[in-house]
Amino acid sequence: MNFIVCVKQAPDSESRLQTLDDHVNLDSQVAPGVINPLDEYALEAAVQLKAQKGGSVLALMLGQEDDLPLLKHCLAAGADEAVLLVRDGQGWISARQTALALASEISSHPFDIIFCGRQSYDGQNAQTGNLIAARLGLPCITAVTTLSIDNQELLAERDLDGVSETIECQLPCVLTVEKGINKPRYPSLREILQARQKPLIVKPVNLTRSCFKPQQLVFPETQRRNQILGQGPEAVPAIVKIIRTALN
Repeated sequence: MNFIVCVKQAPDSESRLQTLDDHVNLDSQVAPGVINPLDEYALEAAVQLKAQKGGSVLALMLGQEDDLPLLKHCLAAGADEAVLLVRDGQGWISARQTALALASEISSHPFDIIFCGRQSYDGQNAQTGNLIAARLGLPCITAVTTLSIDNQELLAERDLDGVSETIECQLPCVLTVEKGINKPRYPSLREILQARQKPLIVKPVNLTRSCFKPQQLVFPETQRRNQILGQGPEAVPAIVKIIRTALN
């Protein structure tokens, strides 16, 4: 079986976020890029299925040449090959632009399942996987939490407000996966070294024109309030009272 995993660069959630002077795009020097966390679950799901059913895993990304280390991580984490679609310029692009570029590349590869994270941590549109499926004329199951394959039939579960829904689907299809479907692996040193021998292809890509563009990204102001409760052991009762109030 052949699996394609669409991954995306996203700002490190542990970093302090700051926009550029255009007040739209994030400053990558302040918040370095990492693999979108939900995409790591998608990659792990594909790698686990490959171990069960055989086949190959292709990691696919639309980004900049600076994102090559992220795809090398995907190769170390179990992908067999990777493709980076390099776009002109930097800055914001829409989910539609992303989906069309990815779908065009996907159509040139054999596949049984296309994996995406449910959404990215920066855009939070949750649209790319759905749009890829629509472009390729494929069924799409979103927010998958468990899955299994029997022959050419896939069984997936997803949680809907406390209710577990089970869906049966014929392959090929598109899946967007949710956090908790698995536990993404940390590549060993041996796997990192082996990844250097795996194919990593870089291709230029021209994006379609977007029909809309965000005007401004504003972070809420945070006010830090300090309160002196006392010194040494004398402050303990006041701290306990605040904690109890917060818990109640």
